[in-house]
Parts: sequence; C-alpha cells; structure tokens
Amino acid sequence: RRDFPSVGSIVVARRETQGEMLFHLGCAGLPDLRLVLVNELPFRLGREVTQALRWSAAARVTQALSPHLARRDLVVLRRLMDTLHRRYSADAFARTVGAHRPQLSQRLVGSGLPSVGRLIQWGRLFQAAVWLVEPGRTAESVSRPLEYSSGAAFRRALRARLDQTPTGLVAAGGLPFVLDRFRQECSDEQALTAVRAG
Repeated sequence: RRDFPSVGSIVVARRETQGEMLFHLGCAGLPDLRLVLVNELPFRLGREVTQALRWSAAARVTQALSPHLARRDLVVLRRLMDTLHRRYSADAFARTVGAHRPQLSQRLVGSGLPSVGRLIQWGRLFQAAVWLVEPGRTAESVSRPLEYSSGAAFRRALRARLDQTPTGLVAAGGLPFVLDRFRQECSDEQALTAVRAG
C-alpha cells in the first residue's frame, strides 16, 4: 500500500472475523482503508468503492478541472479517465458517450478542449503523472498499462507533450505540472478557435 498509494483498499469481513485481526489492520497505517461486512455488500459496495478511489487519477483530475469545464465536458473527461484501462480508440470512446468521433471532437474543440484523440493522450499523461510519483512504479511499469509499445515510446510521449523525462516529471510535481500544461494547451486552443472565428 505504501508503494501504490493511489490504489484503494477495501476489506470485506464476516461478523465473526476476529477483532484482533481488524485491530492490526487498523494499526497498519493504511490510509483510507474501507471495511465492509459481507451482509452489507449489496448496500454499501458502490459507496465504498467510490470512497476508496477518491485519490485515483480520475477523481483528482475531475476535481482539479471542474472549475474550468462545463459539466458536459467534465462528464466526458471523467468517462475517459474511468475507461483508460479499456484502451478505447478515439472512435470507440466517442461511441461510449453517444457520439461519432468527428462530432465529439468538434464539440470539445468548440469548448476549448483538445480533440478526442488528443484528449485520450492527455488522459494517459494524467494517469502516468499519478503513477510515476508512487514508489512502487517505474517508467516501464507505467508505460505498459497505458498502451505505450515500450518504455522508450512512453518517454518520447512525455518529451513531445511535456518536454520532460519520467524523472523530470516527478521532480516538476507530477499531476499538478501536467494539469498546468493541459490548461495551457486548452487556453492556446481557445485562442486559436477565436482567431479562426474572427
């Protein structure tokens, strides 16, 4: 848990579980450890999973960008972050929000956001920024689940989009640094859209 702090922890126990074992779990210093009794699972599991994931990349990115985005765009961004593990193409992701890729890209760009394909790239960078600062992860271990063909491809993406190496990204602050770069790109996109419209 120390090596992977963004991973939520839920303990499911029976009523007859020894109190001593639960006491030791509590003393272990696991942050945000959630305890659910088996008979309460149907009623509490969804809420407990939400609480256990409140430090996930999806939750942190959504919270950080919520003051800057319209609700419908925030919903799209949250869906994207929640489904990164499914490795959707831009077309497939657009279908999950009930749109065609060109339509969704046009709507996003009209709101000052990147197109669907670029937004997926940013989502991967947000997730990478959260994972890279965790002691149990390396650039190689972060690159695989984020669909980079290799650690070298991941490093090239960081260099191209953020002008950073994995170590440099951690030193620059991780997620807050990536969020700042994202907001900066969105501001540039908004300015370009205004120039095209004018």
